[in-house]
Amino acid sequence: METSVLYAGRFPEQIYLWQILRNQDLSQSKIWHNLLTFIVLFCNFIHNQKKLIMKNYLVMVALLLMSFGCTQPDPKTEQANAEAAIKGFYAAFEKFDYAAMRTFCTSDFQAIEGENFFSNLNDYFAMLKSFEGSTLQVKMDIINADVVKDLAAVLFKFDVNMKKDKMEMNMKGYESHTLKKVNGKWLVSFYQCTYTNAPPRLEKGSLLGLHFYKDLGLKPGVTEAQAEDFIMNKYIPAYNALSEDTKAIPIKSLRGENKDKLAILFYFTSEDARNKYYDQNGNQTAKGQEMFKKLDGVNAESANFFISKGDVYNDWLVK
Repeated sequence: METSVLYAGRFPEQIYLWQILRNQDLSQSKIWHNLLTFIVLFCNFIHNQKKLIMKNYLVMVALLLMSFGCTQPDPKTEQANAEAAIKGFYAAFEKFDYAAMRTFCTSDFQAIEGENFFSNLNDYFAMLKSFEGSTLQVKMDIINADVVKDLAAVLFKFDVNMKKDKMEMNMKGYESHTLKKVNGKWLVSFYQCTYTNAPPRLEKGSLLGLHFYKDLGLKPGVTEAQAEDFIMNKYIPAYNALSEDTKAIPIKSLRGENKDKLAILFYFTSEDARNKYYDQNGNQTAKGQEMFKKLDGVNAESANFFISKGDVYNDWLVK
């Protein structure tokens, strides 16, 4: 009976020892019985210690895994930090604060602005210094931001207004930034800028149509500032959205017989481009009528500002 109690519910080590000693005549020897009892109890102690060690080991592994998981950067937080670095760069850009701009850039910073490549920050700052004294305002609209380990890519749409004395310039387009995480901080390493409202390039074969509104007058109650605002912010953007092969550039005379008069320089990529929309008599072709119909709304609105008896124009070919 005692041996069956010792055997029942024991662990493998104990069972193995029992099997070794089972051939002994334990019922006749109290010493053997006591020895076997001691061995079984000792094995039970060792087994329990092994279980405790294994349990502690598993707890340590679990804690390490939890710690590892807790230290992994949150993707959304990293994206926000990368975007904040770009915003900080342009906040300093607006003030021409070159020292602050450096704190948001890597030492191997490079940039492409349109057709211009800047191999380092010093070259980039030299370009910016030509605009010092201007009032800059940068608007950004983040389109996408991706983070992979210590690299980030951010794409955004920009709208920059620059004013200096009587000059005003608006630049719109897209920028793609690459950032690196250095010592836990996101820094701009490279960016490329593409303008969507870049002025046309005057090349050989380009055609310019200068339209001068000599008898252009203003409706009663309309100021020159209101009329100019309509041309700059309504008519010109509407025309320039029509096609890539023609653009409109507003100009104003500063000296001479027609001082303070307005004119519009219509740019065409070539004489053939002009001929798609106007025939040899200056009338709109079928294609021209189809395209310029999109201006019906803004042309109707212009009647609220101007009294015009028509314009005088000449077409000029770039040689």
